[in-house]
Amino acid sequence: RNGFSVAFGNGQYRALSTNGGGTSVVLDSTDGVTFTNTVMQSFSAPVTANIRFLGNAFYVAGMQRVYALPSGTAIYSGSQEFRALASGNGTLAALGRWGALATTFDAGTMALREPPGGSTLNAAAFGNGVFVAVGEDGQILRSTDGVAWTVVAEGAPHRYFSMAYGAGRFVAMAGANGSYGRSLTSTDGINWSYLPRLGYA
Repeated sequence: RNGFSVAFGNGQYRALSTNGGGTSVVLDSTDGVTFTNTVMQSFSAPVTANIRFLGNAFYVAGMQRVYALPSGTAIYSGSQEFRALASGNGTLAALGRWGALATTFDAGTMALREPPGGSTLNAAAFGNGVFVAVGEDGQILRSTDGVAWTVVAEGAPHRYFSMAYGAGRFVAMAGANGSYGRSLTSTDGINWSYLPRLGYA
């Protein structure tokens, strides 16, 4: 199996993995070392892409679905293709292809929001009261409520594919065709600084 996303909450790790047959499964662990398919939940294609914890439940984003676990109930089902989830301050935000954006405040049905840009968003994180999302074409978005987003940066020849928040800062990872990866850091989601190129001493 190939794993591609993991989240922690209520003393449990839950990870998404593919079984090689076009189906995503949820794996469960209490120590982050040994994972088993105890959740007994699977999702058919399109393959799911991201998992996050909010309140007392885990949520899984798939191309055109957002599911709640362990029920497997779809809180979004439509034409938008989601690739990233971020949760904070009681809000769950889903982001994805061509700037697709949706949020929910009560873990109920997600509502689509107006995206500020049209680039695909690949990753998102929440920290210090702020949501940040990153994606194609060097685009970085920021929001204080998960509903209204502003474009912080765009147009750079980078594809941001991962990001995280910890120790008081956001870190976004990027790559470009034929180049070494780049990483950016910010404490507020507005002002960003490049870190040394990956692959260089």
